[in-house]
Amino acid sequence: MYGRTLSYEFIGLDEQSLLIEKKEFNQNLSNIPKAFTQHVFQSEDYTEAPGTIKFYRPLLTVSFIIDEQFSKDGLKKFHFSNILYHFIAVVGLLFVLIRLNVPSSLSFLLSLLFAVHPLLTQAIGWIPGRNDSIVCLFVLWSFYFLLKYLQIQSSKNIALHFLFFTCALFTKENAVMFSLLCLYVLLFMHGKNLQVKKKIIFSVCYFLFIAIWYFIRESAVGEIKTDFSISTLYYSLLENFPLILQYFQKTILPVNLSVMASVQDTNYGWVLIVLTLFGTGIYFTKKIPWTEIFFGLLWFFIFLLPTLLFSYFEGMEHRTYLPAMGILISLAYLEPIHNLAKNKKLLIGIFGTVILIFSYITLGRIPIFSSELNYWKNAYETSEHSAVVCRDYGVILTKLGDYENAEKVYLEGIKRNPKETLLHYNLGVMYYRMKQYEEAKQQLAKELEINSTNFMVFHVMGVIYEQQMRIEEAVPMWEEAVAINPKFTESYKELLQYYSQKKDTVNFIRCKNELEKQGIKFERKPQP
Repeated sequence: MYGRTLSYEFIGLDEQSLLIEKKEFNQNLSNIPKAFTQHVFQSEDYTEAPGTIKFYRPLLTVSFIIDEQFSKDGLKKFHFSNILYHFIAVVGLLFVLIRLNVPSSLSFLLSLLFAVHPLLTQAIGWIPGRNDSIVCLFVLWSFYFLLKYLQIQSSKNIALHFLFFTCALFTKENAVMFSLLCLYVLLFMHGKNLQVKKKIIFSVCYFLFIAIWYFIRESAVGEIKTDFSISTLYYSLLENFPLILQYFQKTILPVNLSVMASVQDTNYGWVLIVLTLFGTGIYFTKKIPWTEIFFGLLWFFIFLLPTLLFSYFEGMEHRTYLPAMGILISLAYLEPIHNLAKNKKLLIGIFGTVILIFSYITLGRIPIFSSELNYWKNAYETSEHSAVVCRDYGVILTKLGDYENAEKVYLEGIKRNPKETLLHYNLGVMYYRMKQYEEAKQQLAKELEINSTNFMVFHVMGVIYEQQMRIEEAVPMWEEAVAINPKFTESYKELLQYYSQKKDTVNFIRCKNELEKQGIKFERKPQP
């Protein structure tokens, strides 16, 4: 099914930072230890914006380094690895469900359903989406060996449990939440016969492993400077809560799908239908296994929680890869589904039909990830409220020279959210390329009202003044750009050219020294 992705291109998201700018770094196998000493986007070309959250995901970087060893060119190696990680995760889900005493036939079909689920396409079709499938497979195999330990208390099982738990921590931050699920299992599910002393030891071990991981993370990327006050987290969760309902609905009933949904895109009609179906399943369950059902729902919620606590959040569907398994676990304990295992023909008939439908939807969604144009076009068409998709889709259309449609998309984005950063800037740059200088300056001025520290706005304003033969007005713009970002070389180059012509030795030497600090030699432009 996913074989077609082997020939797919980048889609214009994090590939620039993770794969293009870090290509040389990733090609060197000896950089694996260094991956543990920096944040995931760090590279020589990386420019850190103020307030940027530094994600610490060294094993994601290691996966790219390993891929680069097989072939120096082409993307096939990356896509093949994505498919492989997905396969290992599916197998892990099968083993976990069986360990949770779900009938083997039902476990197999639920795992197959997960393998072809349309909601998860982004985690396989988009190369950096592997972060969710990799953390998922580590979590699943860690959980499998915990369950196995509770049945066969061997040191090998407990060692493998904590090994995979550690790998999950170094893959994605939300793996921290997995420790809470493990404690839930030990206290309320399969660990009832486990000695209290061992439960305490488990709790201490989780604390220690997380503390060690946090210390290594902080040493690598520094202290988290984002506002994590109780009030901020509360309002962020409250604001993003509809996405929990949206993801829940899409996991059970994959309609209203969007590669970059927003809170406003939540269809409460579909949500109500799914909640009714789930509630009906509980109603017809005579002896409700609340402990197991709650565990599945907790799994779903707890792995989404860290992301939902950010005030700025787009509902990218690959984030449901790990949480969605919790819903499948809960469904497996509902009697209308659980009892299907007693009638193999009915089980295969119902699940076979659903799997075929899901496969058909997925086959239609896979081409979305074939190119950045297809991806952003779909994002624009399926997310009716997001200004972000307008901003980024407009960039793609501008690159293709389709200025007419790009303008429409940018204006639609401004209509959706007039204060969305970079929308006015991107529109202004497009007007500049069209030589509509006054319109460009108007949009750039509006961008400064939103973000007065965007040095690129000042640089482009300077270039426009230069094109209008108003060089004296251009110079303050370039000076402001380098004042905001002293490492921005393009404005320094323009200033050097100006100060060279004006024979302003002091400012010329100042700008020249700044460029030389960055290893750039100044070359004068030829005079017209």
